[in-house]
Amino acid sequence: MLVVTIVFLPQPVIVGVVMLQVTMILVGLFGFMSLWDLSLSAITMIHLVMSVGFSVDFCAHICTAYMVSDETTRHGRALDAIVHASGPILNGGFSSMLGVLILSITESYIFKSFFKVMLLVIGFGAAHAILLVPVILSFIGPKSHMRLEEPGPNNAELSPPSVYLPDEATVANGSTPSDKIAMPGSNRKIKPVDLQEEKNIKII
Repeated sequence: MLVVTIVFLPQPVIVGVVMLQVTMILVGLFGFMSLWDLSLSAITMIHLVMSVGFSVDFCAHICTAYMVSDETTRHGRALDAIVHASGPILNGGFSSMLGVLILSITESYIFKSFFKVMLLVIGFGAAHAILLVPVILSFIGPKSHMRLEEPGPNNAELSPPSVYLPDEATVANGSTPSDKIAMPGSNRKIKPVDLQEEKNIKII
């Protein structure tokens, strides 16, 4: 899972946070297994191995939302990650619980232990992903991405064209200067506005 996380989340801090959360979730599983009379055996070890994938899935969602956020601060990106990823995480956890809920009424030790482990990993995974991971990222998460493009003459935003509108005194004297009517950034002159056409111009 470490290799997969490095490939899809190529950020050392993000990878460290995900691995830390997976470790904490597994430690919580080991602790609650003793309270639920689940001993370590070949069956429970299989369940624990599967729970690693669920743990990474919960944390990877919130970390991905943090990485693709357009906010400029760590706190803003963490808040944006909660807004965009908490809903899918809760929906995924709820749907997974519906799938294994029927196993809670079975008498088989294999199915019942699987239900208990799944309940724990979904609860711990969702809680860590929504409540803990954004707090950690708001303190030590990667900063916002820097823009590689520098504003220059080729990619600078074009300013809107401006047209010189003479006042009434200038129009009455017939001395409307044609050299004042030009497009910004261009040497091309624009034909002076006719007096009758000027009356129909609306300034927005």
